[in-house]
Amino acid sequence: IADKIIELCSEIYRQPRAMVEDISGLGLRHVGYAIPAELFSPFVSSAVEVFSTVTTNETAIAGFTWAMQLVSKILVRATSEGSTVVMK
Repeated sequence: IADKIIELCSEIYRQPRAMVEDISGLGLRHVGYAIPAELFSPFVSSAVEVFSTVTTNETAIAGFTWAMQLVSKILVRATSEGSTVVMK
């Protein structure tokens, strides 16, 4: 999962449109696995905290934080729009 997180965050800068589609698909898979959207924010905070222990470069940390927050927002949107009443 950690490798995928780093990949998503770097690719969101390189290919933003393609990544939005990929991340939306990931969000729909989260719906299928019944992952609550409320868990995305604590996961982002944890990932940023761990990333901050790896580097002291404030620009890298800020870029990673922004990308993770964007990924989280896309996932939340995809899960809320992609889930049906039956799935909830």
